[in-house]
Amino acid sequence: MFSELSTLDVYWSSKLLNFILLAIGFVFLRQLSRPYAFIIASVYATYTYMEVYSFTWSEAPFLLLGLLLAGITYQIFIGNWSGKNVVLLFAVCLALFLIRYIGAFSFAVPALLGLYFAYRGSYKPALYLFTSSIVLAMLAGAYLYINYRLSGFTTGFDRLEDETETIGAFIVMLFRGLLNEFLIIREYRPQNQPDYLLYVTATIQLAVLTFISFKIKKHYNFWQELRQNSFSMICIGIALLYLTAILALRFVSYFDALDYRLLSPFSFPLFIGLIYTFVALPDKHKDIVQAKYTLFAFFLLSLLLNLPKKFILQQLQQVL
Repeated sequence: MFSELSTLDVYWSSKLLNFILLAIGFVFLRQLSRPYAFIIASVYATYTYMEVYSFTWSEAPFLLLGLLLAGITYQIFIGNWSGKNVVLLFAVCLALFLIRYIGAFSFAVPALLGLYFAYRGSYKPALYLFTSSIVLAMLAGAYLYINYRLSGFTTGFDRLEDETETIGAFIVMLFRGLLNEFLIIREYRPQNQPDYLLYVTATIQLAVLTFISFKIKKHYNFWQELRQNSFSMICIGIALLYLTAILALRFVSYFDALDYRLLSPFSFPLFIGLIYTFVALPDKHKDIVQAKYTLFAFFLLSLLLNLPKKFILQQLQQVL
């Protein structure tokens, strides 16, 4: 559709579309933290997200919608529960489902918000939010029913295979997938061992984390600051909701492996939440400022190492 509208061919339309999605994410993060938006946005330089945005998959819009979901949820949580925000929350949850079936995990967000407001005695927003969650579930059910009527399968074709991994193999796959989500610069590949670049970059990552932790601990209790930061906790909550949903589905259904395509919607909001709390720390102390710029330098290193430098140079030589 974007190719038709832009008159570009499909390949360049896909690149431009991903750039637009990145730009929207950057704008959102700038609204979130103007002084240090560049540090939060530098998380996109990790290996995982550079892979996601190098291809035209559903993950790129899915990650952006997950970010918007956290932002709208935060606005409603702090009391801005206007009809407009409830409608926006409804639209984002529906879009997440329409892009990927696992997006149905987001239907729990308005339901949980409804419980929160009901617990506080604010029954009007609770009613709106519960209604949104119920309508979302009904629309998803209707969508899946139409699939079943047209194809004989609720998701359009047979995704549920009889064979699944053993529990041991599943745990190994999960551990490897999660490990790669937290290896910022280079992923672990068993077939590439010994991978000395992986060992070096992992050591640098550990050194950077140790340095930052030492600098923060001198002045703040990071985990206490994290618990007091509503937006960060919402990001982490959304990450855990997604992880629970994808693990439950993947455990009973033998489809794609648990790699960065399935796990990036978990790690992305998790990183955003952690980094937002970090950059929100006041710059009263030189140690904190040094820690912030150290983190940015580390992400910049990831960007430089993961860029296809030879390919870019060849393309520039052809142009020049």
